[in-house]
Amino acid sequence: MSGTRLPEHPSQEAGPRFIVVFDDVTGLISAERARAWAEMARRMAHEIKNPLTPIQLSAERLQLKLTDRLAPDDRELLQRSCNTIVDQVRGLKTMVDEFRNYARLPSANPERLNLSSLISEVMPLYVSDPSIELTQADECWVWADRGQLIQILHNLVQNAQDACSSPGFLSSDASGSAALHEEEKKPKIKIACKKWTSTKEPRCLLIVEDNGPGIPP
Repeated sequence: MSGTRLPEHPSQEAGPRFIVVFDDVTGLISAERARAWAEMARRMAHEIKNPLTPIQLSAERLQLKLTDRLAPDDRELLQRSCNTIVDQVRGLKTMVDEFRNYARLPSANPERLNLSSLISEVMPLYVSDPSIELTQADECWVWADRGQLIQILHNLVQNAQDACSSPGFLSSDASGSAALHEEEKKPKIKIACKKWTSTKEPRCLLIVEDNGPGIPP
């Protein structure tokens, strides 16, 4: 806001007159905030990317050095695990590069994907969590970006893990004793890939279900 006083006129009977100008700086403030967020995103991307190359090289080196020394079953497990690490690192590098260069999410590169196969590739990453179970895996083909779809699945599973580990997971009755059966107290995360046939066009359902306390109203 700015203002100026108008010069007085001899015939002016009223008091002094002013001109006040109001400037809308909303766009300027938004642009400054966007630049600040972009700069922070570039710096974070740099810090995140630093350890990715050593992780990928270490996985490839382990696979190269140990493949010929292991039994067939162990060799297959090593190759599958190392390939998973390398694929995940490549996906992270792509996302980090987009953040660094453009400070935005990577553009989608859709392709025809078997959703159930994609889930099967991600499941070994959570083998240490016994609460996660793949209950159904129908063969479903979708048109989507592979990296972004994997990230969505990771986010859903991790949200379910957070829900099952929250303080409100175990409910209690008025006396304070546990109201759930012992088996029902255990965290459970169910993942399913189902064909949706109730519509004219074929659809796929990706379901990540947990028995956490939910979001309070």
